[in-house]
Amino acid sequence: MSKGVETDLTQTEGDPGGRADVLYELQKQEVEVRLPGGGRVRATSEAPVRAPGSIASAMVQLSMAGVIPGLGVGLLGSMLSASAELAIFLAAGMYVLVMGSGVSLMVRDQRQRR
Repeated sequence: MSKGVETDLTQTEGDPGGRADVLYELQKQEVEVRLPGGGRVRATSEAPVRAPGSIASAMVQLSMAGVIPGLGVGLLGSMLSASAELAIFLAAGMYVLVMGSGVSLMVRDQRQRR
């Protein structure tokens, strides 16, 4: 019967602390909005990738990314005197396209990690 190999981790890793840190892949997200009056609104989060806070902040960023082209189409439509129905339809289509592609990338990335 062979004897197992004993390894003293304190020799290579140092003495253990009072708290155990679980190794999670952390995702840091920052959102900063500059207001017309010169003010700023800033939100920062650092959490594990699959945490609800990370998913929520990613969805907020996707929503903002979908709204911005829609606003541009709406402004362009009003400048060109296009029909309101057409401008709303195009803005909604762009929003759905951006959100759909962003969510599909998130889901695909989650499946590849498993």
